[in-house]
Amino acid sequence: PLIASHLLEPNSATQNLTQVEVFSKKNFHFSSHRSPIKSVNFLPNGVSLDKKNPFSVQSNENGKSSHSDQFISVSEDGQMLFWDLNLNDKKDYKTGEIDLSKIVFKAFLSLQLFKPDQSVYNVKCVSLSVLQGTTVLMGTDDGDLVSASYHANECCREDSSKYDIIKGTWNSNSKLTIINIQQNSQIPNLILATNEISFQLYFKEVGFPIFTSTPISNTKISCVKFSPTRASIIFVGREDGMLDIWDLNDQTEISSQQHLISATGISSIEFHSSKSHLMVIGDRDGAVHLLYLPQTYYKVYKSEEKFFESFINISVNKYHYYKKEYESLEQENNNDKINRQNDEENQRLKN
Repeated sequence: PLIASHLLEPNSATQNLTQVEVFSKKNFHFSSHRSPIKSVNFLPNGVSLDKKNPFSVQSNENGKSSHSDQFISVSEDGQMLFWDLNLNDKKDYKTGEIDLSKIVFKAFLSLQLFKPDQSVYNVKCVSLSVLQGTTVLMGTDDGDLVSASYHANECCREDSSKYDIIKGTWNSNSKLTIINIQQNSQIPNLILATNEISFQLYFKEVGFPIFTSTPISNTKISCVKFSPTRASIIFVGREDGMLDIWDLNDQTEISSQQHLISATGISSIEFHSSKSHLMVIGDRDGAVHLLYLPQTYYKVYKSEEKFFESFINISVNKYHYYKKEYESLEQENNNDKINRQNDEENQRLKN
């Protein structure tokens, strides 16, 4: 490698900053994480942080989108480190003029996520926003989905002296480890997450899944992927080598189609960035499979988005209905309990 970060400094091994503290220190350099790294991703095009004021997102000149030289690494304990490939802030910087062996490569910003009880998360998978946003999605070992932001303007509360890095949490109710997450490119508020037996759809304003697929048996799910062009289609890779294709506009109880890809199990799914009919699948034997999808899997049909948005709205309304009914039932039970206690107390006083 041309350059690598150093091992963790002893003084940062026990460094756990609260959410207010991380924003109060403008530069807090780390050379490595405290636990295994789960994800490394470059920031979205057009997004970069000002290293002199790391919580401020820089805007591009003339509004043109450009590739970012900054990337983010996320470790298992929920620590986010931000790095910059521009090792020198001078505009006339040239890589060839710098002795890389003498440079200590460090992150220019560190953010640590905490649970409400101040314990750390056990992160298992990570996904960045599909748009030019500053959102990081993380799935945990206990089935929680966490949304965090590294933009101060998005994290600032009404009291400008306080910040909240975590912008939202969702609970799957299953307590099973989330192994894969993805944000929908057509409907950014829609998030896909999966554990080993089923996948779930989450919507921004709802704290629980609005849809959970039928659990599979005799095998496990290994990865999931939204169609890059059709929001209602989900590709599910399984450990038995089968590829399930779900079209939620067609049916929701079972997958619409199945295809055997590999006898050793599917490990990853990816699409071409501009040719949505090209799918690449990796298997557990190390083989790569190139698939040409038929038009029914990537061509957008008339009124399709409206049908799927209707499905989402029905699911969201159903959640709010049952939530309201549950709260009403809880209130009735509490009232009955109070009335019984009052009756018992009155009876005791009479006696």
